[in-house]
Amino acid sequence: MALRCGWLLIGLLLLTGCSDRKHKDTQNQVSQESTAPAPNLPKTWEFSDQNSQSMRFERTPGGLKIQPAPNAPVLLAFLGLEPKFVPYSALLNHLASSFKTVRFVGVLDRPYAPKQVQHYVKAYTPKFTLLNPITDLSSLSVFLQTDTWKMPYFLLYNKEGVLQQSYRGAIVEEMLTKDIQDLLQR
Repeated sequence: MALRCGWLLIGLLLLTGCSDRKHKDTQNQVSQESTAPAPNLPKTWEFSDQNSQSMRFERTPGGLKIQPAPNAPVLLAFLGLEPKFVPYSALLNHLASSFKTVRFVGVLDRPYAPKQVQHYVKAYTPKFTLLNPITDLSSLSVFLQTDTWKMPYFLLYNKEGVLQQSYRGAIVEEMLTKDIQDLLQR
């Protein structure tokens, strides 16, 4: 088990070291994007976590609102169950161990069969909430104004539920750590 975790961490370091791209969203950009017309988009997207608890994202003029409200900073990570995303599960587990006051949520890129999610949870024991969509997420991709799901895709919210930053593609753990620390110090 320790050897497997060691390989996961090595793979994560190699993967995250390949890119340090970061996209910051200013309040101005968020306001402009959210006021753009969003015809034919659903108002909510429904999810179920690994404990069969429901959660939803609601489309609002200010962006995505998480229901029920978490009342804590949140890092959403959009990812899949494919092996290439395993390092990001390890990243979220590590961050969740380091930041107890932050809520970490993995949002799956498409609906998976419950057995697939159970197998993944058993194999990788995520320390974060893993949301399996009940509905198709292609309209969420449109709402977030991403041409395609450039996975992984991270969204960092403050405790009031206001989007602070977004990140697309591979990202260095130290960058996320610094941004979370900065957010907690505000």
